[in-house]
Amino acid sequence: MAKFSSRSDFGTTTVEIEDGEEVTTTRRSQEQVLNIIKYATMEVFVCVEQIIRKYRRSVLEYAMYHRERGKHDTYEQYIHLVACHCLTHANFLAPSVDYPLVDFYDDEQPFRLDAFTGIVEEREEEEEGEGI
Repeated sequence: MAKFSSRSDFGTTTVEIEDGEEVTTTRRSQEQVLNIIKYATMEVFVCVEQIIRKYRRSVLEYAMYHRERGKHDTYEQYIHLVACHCLTHANFLAPSVDYPLVDFYDDEQPFRLDAFTGIVEEREEEEEGEGI
């Protein structure tokens, strides 16, 4: 991951006074825009890791709760909200883990015609009782 050494890695901001009001101008190159995206992505992963370490078994509940009630007024709140979105949509499956199919029966069972007769007879008796 790229290491960023100064704010100039993300663009330059100038503040000028025009007609008594402050005007902020930001200039960014393509490389600086990519640096911003890389940095924000790294921040999301750091936030996700902190949430996982703190809440362990209730990560999904935590993420869903804060995703529904999350604010995004500040940078930190926005990163937290995005981290909760990521956790909510993650599958929580470790890579290269095989989950074998659970067999209902080890051997194929023969069809039993009488398996449903009790159910049919009970239903017929109920219908006859209702018709009276």
